[in-house]
Amino acid sequence: RQYHFVGLEKSWTEAQSYCRENYTDLAVIENREDNEQLLQTVRNPVQYTGWIGLYRDQWSWQWSMGNIHLYNQNESNFTNWATGQPENNGGKENCGIMASRGLWHDYPCSCSFHFICYQDSGDPAKRYFLINATANFTAAQRYCREHHTDLASARNRSENEEVRLTAQGNYVWIGLFMEPWKWSSPSYSAFYNWDQNQPDNAGGNENCAALALTGSTRGRWSDTDCAQRFPFFCFSEGRDSAGSYFVIETNKNFTAAQRYCQEHHTDLASVRNRSENEEIRRTARGNYVWIGLFVEHWKWSSPSNPAFRNWTDSVPDNVAGNEDCASLLMTGSSAEYWNDTRLRSEAALLLLPR
Repeated sequence: RQYHFVGLEKSWTEAQSYCRENYTDLAVIENREDNEQLLQTVRNPVQYTGWIGLYRDQWSWQWSMGNIHLYNQNESNFTNWATGQPENNGGKENCGIMASRGLWHDYPCSCSFHFICYQDSGDPAKRYFLINATANFTAAQRYCREHHTDLASARNRSENEEVRLTAQGNYVWIGLFMEPWKWSSPSYSAFYNWDQNQPDNAGGNENCAALALTGSTRGRWSDTDCAQRFPFFCFSEGRDSAGSYFVIETNKNFTAAQRYCQEHHTDLASVRNRSENEEIRRTARGNYVWIGLFVEHWKWSSPSNPAFRNWTDSVPDNVAGNEDCASLLMTGSSAEYWNDTRLRSEAALLLLPR
């Protein structure tokens, strides 16, 4: 996996679309090493924060006893929510209780209730147990897993009624919970690097995660309004032996573009044949872009010296004696051909990754 920092400021959704179009997806972080590798892609950040691929799915309810083989057809989809539930009041109601009438309500997992444990004993008469002590959801789940099988699931209406009768009129934890944070690209990572008191869902609309780029909280995550505009991190998975091209939509002069590519990837793109030239043209998506060609009897930036050239008519012409670098033309009758350009002109850049 390779990470890419994109300095363009976009909303989380726009950043996700950009990453999916140009790389694989917004960055997935599965451990501390990934988190540090991500930070190493940033040079002199202008913004304080950058998007990563973590977002809040507010309706992803599941059972603590999650083994799908325990459920008959459609049982894992059974629900018995009270009217208006779940409501996720304040953005923090991530665990489920059963009320006295057998209806479900979402509550903060930190609340304390009695709870129902399930025992997978094979004896239908001895499978649900009311625990008269009160505990928060996590402690209740831990107790049930240590002393029985798990917190109770209600897989169908019959089981829901059985749990209700076992509860004896108490409000009780059942094994229903919401794991709200998911990655844009499928990942089973349980790693989080939240800053202190995060996520807090201030205002009830902070549904996307961003990573601090500077300061004492550098590398820590916070939840943020998805409409905010930040730079962001993408990732790409592998590549074939021929390599891949990426357009970086940040304007730089040739020297800065070359340095960026050599630091973050392999080098500015070389063009060895007409097929590669066409691939680069498509990657550029209409931008004027630097390629790795510069004058010294015209050599390639990376250790390569293919004989292929694709100059437009009367070029290179070295107007004013200072057009020492090559760019790919994208519009007009000369589109797909090369032009010699001043070293300090600015254009988007193409690069070949490691």
